[in-house]
Amino acid sequence: MASIEWPEGMDERMRALVSLDIQRNAILLSAIESSVQTVREDVQQAQAANMKMFNAMRDDLTDLRTETRAGLKQVNDGLQQLGGGLQQLDDKLDLVLSKLG
Repeated sequence: MASIEWPEGMDERMRALVSLDIQRNAILLSAIESSVQTVREDVQQAQAANMKMFNAMRDDLTDLRTETRAGLKQVNDGLQQLGGGLQQLDDKLDLVLSKLG
């Protein structure tokens, strides 16, 4: 610890109290620095966990989009087949009705 030039006339008791205050403040500062470092590490861990979570969510959304597109294509293909089948039915009904009519 650095040496302090005490003013003349300051008695030993006052010097001891000031010295004790300096020591206490150094201990408090050390504890604060340790706490700040712990908080910094906790924040870094939380950021890393959040990044993993966001990456997993992005992957899930990409998979969902791919599956949704494939499902919609199947629905579209099915509707087109249904439309073709309905057209054939309509044509046959027209033929039957023209023969009856």
